[in-house]
Amino acid sequence: MGQVTLLAVPYDSGHRAVRMGAGPEHLLEHGIEARFGPDVRTEVLALGPEFPGEIRAAVSLQRQLAGRVRSAAGDGRVPVVLSGNCNASVGVCAGLTGGTDDLGVVWLDAHGDFNTPEYCV
Repeated sequence: MGQVTLLAVPYDSGHRAVRMGAGPEHLLEHGIEARFGPDVRTEVLALGPEFPGEIRAAVSLQRQLAGRVRSAAGDGRVPVVLSGNCNASVGVCAGLTGGTDDLGVVWLDAHGDFNTPEYCV
């Protein structure tokens, strides 16, 4: 794997570090960076101190994420996104498309559609 930039988006529905939004920082606190080797760079996206509302928060985070993904890819790094909300995929795709339609996405989530009933018991 090439050099990695970890981009953490610790938000769920515009709220930082609650519900699924707690996941990205939890992974960082428990050493995920070490799994990517010594050249990993980590950036944590943030909103201002006031809650802008869910839709404004999502748009702001997607814009930030698109810019960071574009920058990492432009530097020859592999952007890996840790997010607490599925809509971060919009920012990732926006950051990776630049006049080409050659885009692939690997999507891993913890929704019930991924698990079998036996797994959940």
